Amino acid sequence: QLDDMHVVKGLPTNEVYDLMFDSKGLLWIGHDLGVSSYDGKTLKNYSNEMQSSKAVTGMIEDKQGRIWCYNFSGQIFWIKNGIMHLLKEYDAAKELFFPRIAICKNELIASSGKGFFVYNLETNKAKYVSTGQAITSIAVVGDHAYAVTLTHVYSYSAKDGISKVANETAIPEIKGIRLMLQAQPQGDTIFAITNPESRCYRFVANGKNLRLLDILTVGSFINGVTRNGDESWVHTKTKSILLGAV
Repeated sequence: QLDDMHVVKGLPTNEVYDLMFDSKGLLWIGHDLGVSSYDGKTLKNYSNEMQSSKAVTGMIEDKQGRIWCYNFSGQIFWIKNGIMHLLKEYDAAKELFFPRIAICKNELIASSGKGFFVYNLETNKAKYVSTGQAITSIAVVGDHAYAVTLTHVYSYSAKDGISKVANETAIPEIKGIRLMLQAQPQGDTIFAITNPESRCYRFVANGKNLRLLDILTVGSFINGVTRNGDESWVHTKTKSILLGAV
């Protein structure tokens, strides 16, 4: 409620990239100078001596209560018991872009120039699952992670391994266009965007398949798709568009 809103004092910067409430109600803030947590009274800042850049985004929480994030140099970190740790198994120095990350059952999935980077959250073992091309975006529904390269769409699960989605040819404009999956699915619905075409796609995810529902052309550069409860919004440079409640 608006009456409960107040300024969080002590934040190192006003340039914020990501906000997330964890399972305990703690507010996490990814910003230009790192990552901070706020319990309503106390602000705590986190850092790691091996950070090659400070700005942090992409925050998610696993079942163990660890907060995962990455910086713009591509390093992946996790925070637990007040300490920020570097995930050394992910070699950011060999990547051209910073990763997209998601939790798929008991695995952390990250995009890589090699394909999928998979880190088992229970055994702490890591591996790369090759797609032959760099992955540009990731979304997770159920026990499957879906990813896009410049020419193909893939699905991955611990049980089924990796495969191209069976109906890939039914996905329009995939070849040669940087289709970007959005990180906030709505049930079994995955959103994707393309620019400069300014199109928003909705897919239904079902195991190894993605079925196209519809395409919305909005006429302005799309910054992303976010969720608010049961509603989904497409945010452009000029306006935000409600896709509707489910």
